[in-house]
Amino acid sequence: MKKNEEILSRAIQLLCLSDRSALEKNKVNGINYGYKSRENQRKLIQNWLIKNSLFDSCSLRERNYICAKIGDVNKDDTTYFQLQYECIEPLLWILGLVNETSNYDDFVLTDFHINLRIANFDKEEILKDVKTSQRSSNHINQKRQISMLWYWRIIEINNNIFASRTAEELIISVFGVNYKPIVKEMKKLRLLNDDFIVNGSDIKSLSSSIKYKIKVISELRYHSFEWVFSDADWEEVELNT
Repeated sequence: MKKNEEILSRAIQLLCLSDRSALEKNKVNGINYGYKSRENQRKLIQNWLIKNSLFDSCSLRERNYICAKIGDVNKDDTTYFQLQYECIEPLLWILGLVNETSNYDDFVLTDFHINLRIANFDKEEILKDVKTSQRSSNHINQKRQISMLWYWRIIEINNNIFASRTAEELIISVFGVNYKPIVKEMKKLRLLNDDFIVNGSDIKSLSSSIKYKIKVISELRYHSFEWVFSDADWEEVELNT
């Protein structure tokens, strides 16, 4: 399992990459931002990461993206780093820096600059607080298993077997009786009935666009938990069900 410092650093790096991605838009919340101001902000992000010894541990792809001038980046990279904002919350939850993870019904919109105290950043102080707030390994693993089940369910969204058997039956059949406590917890959280529940509705009944959104959300959250429990680098994590 990854160490607290590594988890915290990854969350901060993802936040900075998301901020860098946002600079590719010249209009935010109805306000226009010129090229010069956005390029200056990009440099501030880069320099902040260097100052706080967080730049060199980014991957080559991430460093290249941060250093590229506004407008000189691949659009696929911009989308990739914007979406990874979704990965930050599970990491902060593991450290105890957020109270709970969001439901799977929508993207996370929380401003994590506050949780990470970016305006008055002190990594050592945050890590001291984490020592008393971090979750137990058993609790983290439970969340990890729930995130895996969401990912499993959404990639099996067109499997007709869910029309004839309950999700609980299929989870126990596929993953074993050790998942009974996980099923119980999901029912307690109102995430599971006969099938997985999103906003009070069975996942099967949702529109294609919402199912796609849930697929993105579930994959990214599962990625976060798998990275924490693996020896792999962030971009090398393999998702298995």
